[in-house]
Amino acid sequence: MEETTQQRVKNAAIKIWQARSDGTFTEADRVDIRSLEEVNMVNRELLMMPSRDRVGWKIGLNNPELAFKSVGLSEPFTAPLMKGCLLEDGGVVKNTYVTPGGVVEAEWAFVMGAPLPSSTTNLSLSTVVEATRFIGVAIEIAGSCVRDGNLLQKLADHGLNTSVIYKQICKTSKVRDLKSVLANKAVRLSINGRQVAKAGSLNAVHELHRAIRLIHKKGLDVRAGDLIITGAVVKHAGLNPGDVITTSFQHPKEADQEFEVSCQIQEAAKL
Repeated sequence: MEETTQQRVKNAAIKIWQARSDGTFTEADRVDIRSLEEVNMVNRELLMMPSRDRVGWKIGLNNPELAFKSVGLSEPFTAPLMKGCLLEDGGVVKNTYVTPGGVVEAEWAFVMGAPLPSSTTNLSLSTVVEATRFIGVAIEIAGSCVRDGNLLQKLADHGLNTSVIYKQICKTSKVRDLKSVLANKAVRLSINGRQVAKAGSLNAVHELHRAIRLIHKKGLDVRAGDLIITGAVVKHAGLNPGDVITTSFQHPKEADQEFEVSCQIQEAAKL
């Protein structure tokens, strides 16, 4: 007897949750997802599971053109960011995450100092900034346990197949402070010491504003302490085992210094 849609969604959510808890995954963790709506249903199921493992929110496919071409989305994709996805600065990412098509992205990271529930009536830019405790930079490594799966399956295990390494740049709670930190500076993504992408930083706070609007649109709340990763700042780059990844940002107080966060992809196993 074939499973109903609800049964398949629930089973997919349980499989993803267990794999996240174990910290490992294999091809056996493939989930049976057949539509974008089912992707969203899986994430809703995950959000109803023990919340202590959720540390924030992840925004994906934040380029509207890419989102539409990939899966027909009219807006970026929102998913919970799980504790098991976070690594220490300088940490090693398992090469099982770097399947064919695995990529690295430089992203903005924000830690919220005050809650912003979905019932917030005036979600202005200044309201969002005043609720922000820290701004930082992050590296996101995105792969999939499904080597030949489609993008819907990769979206469904969005937290499972993502590693995030972030570092706080500075504390800020005023729009003018944040603008000062971001003025005339650039974010750089480098692999093995070679710069592969660069972008300006002035849109960072607007990306956070949009991210919280997207979270609220789903009827979900932002908690104090939540880490919000707002999506790719620069074009993503491909990965290989052994690669050393660095995201850098000019130090807000020392013009001749770079503020960096880094990680290394695990070397390929020797046969």
